[in-house]
Amino acid sequence: ESMIFQENDRWLEVTVDPIFDSHKEMTGAVHVVSDITERKRAEDELKQQSLELEAINSFGRSLSSKLELKDVLNTALKGIHTVVEPDITFIFIRECDKLILSNLHPSNTKSKFLDIPEHRVGECICGRTVKEKKPMFSIDIFKDIRCTWNECKEAGIKSFAALPIMNKDEVIGVIGLASHTERDFEKEAKFLETMVGQVSVTMVNAQLFESANQEIINRKMAETELMEEKIF
Repeated sequence: ESMIFQENDRWLEVTVDPIFDSHKEMTGAVHVVSDITERKRAEDELKQQSLELEAINSFGRSLSSKLELKDVLNTALKGIHTVVEPDITFIFIRECDKLILSNLHPSNTKSKFLDIPEHRVGECICGRTVKEKKPMFSIDIFKDIRCTWNECKEAGIKSFAALPIMNKDEVIGVIGLASHTERDFEKEAKFLETMVGQVSVTMVNAQLFESANQEIINRKMAETELMEEKIF
């Protein structure tokens, strides 16, 4: 028989091996204590990777079923929030040198950000993420010199992560994750970047879909106008 328990930061396994005499009667037992911390850590990592892979696959399926950009953004927002469980999730869309807040979740936090100004490329964490084209993480925005705007601090946010939504080499948006208590989002960097990568692909496809639809509409309008001119 064996028993596993945690002692401080170590995992131990106690194995009990019975001792029998020549008459096959139990006369005692040997207790063997083994440090299985590394094995337990490897098992936990494997389990976490399996959960993350399942979440990524489910998230990808949800995104791929959406065609319109609005639906893609809403699905991405809620999906990331459900899986990662920050206190607030943001999506910003880039328009030239500005970042426009598209939406945030949960909806009951919107009142805190009604007066949020337009972020500019190169300013604060979100803007610097666009300029440098890489994710940025802050455990404490009150002590982070990169956090130059106050709306997040005034809303009680402590930790923040900003991840760029890419189209080839161009940043087309930013996903922001916020926590009211201290949280190291950088520990989840690979997982977050994979999810945001899926958002990037689906968002670009949605933009192409909407552009194609608009082209069809414009062509039909032009054909209608041409027919009307011929009639008159």
